[in-house]
Amino acid sequence: MTRFAELVSTARACLVADDGDLWGISLADVSWMGIEDDRILLTATPGRPGYAPDGQGLWSGPRPPDFALGSTSLEWAGRQWAASEFSFHDTDAAAVRELLHEAWHVVVQPQLFSDITSLETTGVQGADLLDTANGRIWLRLESVALSRALALVGTDDEWRSAAADALLFRRRRGLHATAAEAMREQHLDIAEGMAEYTGWRLSGASPQALAHHVQDLPDGDEVSWVRSFPYHTGPAYGYLLDATGSEWRCRLQIVKDLQALLSETVENHDLAAAEARGEAYGLEGVRRLETAREKRQQSKVDVLRRRFAASRVLRIRWQRNGLTFRPGQVTPLDIGTVYRHLAWRSPDGCELVAPGGALLTPDWSEIWVPLDASTLRDGSPPTLPTTLNGDGWTLRVTDAWRLRPDGDAWHVEPMP
Repeated sequence: MTRFAELVSTARACLVADDGDLWGISLADVSWMGIEDDRILLTATPGRPGYAPDGQGLWSGPRPPDFALGSTSLEWAGRQWAASEFSFHDTDAAAVRELLHEAWHVVVQPQLFSDITSLETTGVQGADLLDTANGRIWLRLESVALSRALALVGTDDEWRSAAADALLFRRRRGLHATAAEAMREQHLDIAEGMAEYTGWRLSGASPQALAHHVQDLPDGDEVSWVRSFPYHTGPAYGYLLDATGSEWRCRLQIVKDLQALLSETVENHDLAAAEARGEAYGLEGVRRLETAREKRQQSKVDVLRRRFAASRVLRIRWQRNGLTFRPGQVTPLDIGTVYRHLAWRSPDGCELVAPGGALLTPDWSEIWVPLDASTLRDGSPPTLPTTLNGDGWTLRVTDAWRLRPDGDAWHVEPMP
């Protein structure tokens, strides 16, 4: 049995055992898609030529031209699929959790949370908060407090004190958030956090196992928490709400605020106590660490702004399909948002692979990559199809598109 078949079998067993208990909706009939290089593996027949059964209950065939590598929910061949780049995960446990995560997006989110979206940073004022010291300091403390609370679940009510601290640190961070950013974080804790919570819960993970994941925030100057934080905070709040014994999942559909729901049964500290409570979590050391990082981050932002604000950029007029990126590699700028390791494919085979990063404009209408001095310098459009290469990116352009100059910039757009 192939690895994907084994992963699907394990994930399906989790859904059958749940029998719709967690969300009041059965996820057992979800259709999964495994994306691996230039082929896909399917748990249901697509009903299209070129996709054959493999004898293990799966169908396999070529990856369609508009499928970028990545894990997401997508519509294709008349049904919604929970797609997974399963080979990206080193452990089977993490891969199974991702299958369950994407199943939530396909089945539960459209029925119960259709008005909650995974708000991206582009166009959100103040969306760089979690790349600043003020944002990261209090997120760090929140994650440590959440981890402590999870580790104590099951030991009477001892977990509540740490949970109260987590809520306090979240509110303290909120003092620096714009209204748009506060809503973005709140929505992401549901749209991505509840999908992640579902993966952990239905795979049978204990609160203590989740505690290690929550505290282990990926770190480093090249890592951003702007888009990746809900994969840690969301499931943590879900598990702590489970510990309260309340019917919170039903109420979440109305309240749409995990922290507000937990605050109903956990002590709420006075906001003025945040600094004093933070000392028990290493506040001063965290503050020094994040203040130094912020200076380095500002230099990085300046470099990115010069890279993408230059006149010599390639501007791709994409159609909001086939886009994937890594949540931990996102940097908001005032001119848009830079996504490292971005990939995009159009239905007709136009493809961008940008491990070095590409910028999405605030209205999400264009993808920008910087042009090298030698790329498209003579002002004459190349014969299509063609492949262009730049600093950290490669673009394949089909003859269904056109290239046209605009001063020093070039536009890539579908043929009219």
